[in-house]
Amino acid sequence: MKPAKAVRFRLSEQKKVSGSPLGFHRGVPGEGCNFLRAELQAGFVFPMHTHPNEQFTYVLSGQIRICFEDGSNPIELSDGEIIHIPGNIAHDLTVLKDTVQIEIFAPARNDLVDQMAVPQRWRDARTET
Repeated sequence: MKPAKAVRFRLSEQKKVSGSPLGFHRGVPGEGCNFLRAELQAGFVFPMHTHPNEQFTYVLSGQIRICFEDGSNPIELSDGEIIHIPGNIAHDLTVLKDTVQIEIFAPARNDLVDQMAVPQRWRDARTET
């Protein structure tokens, strides 16, 4: 099997994935992680949830609050701040000001890959022999 090829993406060409009228994300999958860019309006709430993947969230602009089920202090993030959330840590997210953020999940979240409508050229580059 040949090594995987580098593949360039234009995020603006990726499918918008939305769970709410107040926000959406676009993303691309890698072999071991997902890269997402989210645009979220103030008032958007992502309820308490957990996933086995570790997560990095980098706030490009705006302000969010993340609360944890264990009762630890909520963390507010704004422009230029990053949080790392280990896998299996229950958390929620509330958008306090319109926000643009980058999220990276590792290992890759298959549930997100299924929603991303990955271009065939990506699949082809990853499966050449």
